[in-house]
Amino acid sequence: MLARVEHRCPTCLQFLPVMDRFGLTLRADIGVVERGGNSAKLTAAPMLVFECLLDAYPRAVPRKELFSQLYDERDKQPEPHVIFVYLGKVRKAIEPLGIRVENHFGYGYRLVFADLVQPDISG
Repeated sequence: MLARVEHRCPTCLQFLPVMDRFGLTLRADIGVVERGGNSAKLTAAPMLVFECLLDAYPRAVPRKELFSQLYDERDKQPEPHVIFVYLGKVRKAIEPLGIRVENHFGYGYRLVFADLVQPDISG
């Protein structure tokens, strides 16, 4: 199920073209996620959040880790609650693709694919 996985160039941090995983195609360079004949458009920050969740699948990702993926290299950081805004945008965009973001209270977030058996991550 796992095909070629590419993300960002380690030198210039530019998006590399395509990630094909779990029946979805991620075109981070143009902000498009496609799955099952449907597509969703995400802007840069929500796309980074989605990529982080996808990379960690099936594990949950702590909110602090999501925040650090977005803002560790900046001098001025926004409020940590901005992650909730980006998660909301991701949720809204990917729901038609049969993917949702599940909250693991007190820990973090993970992706859930409607048509895949979800591994148990408790314990």
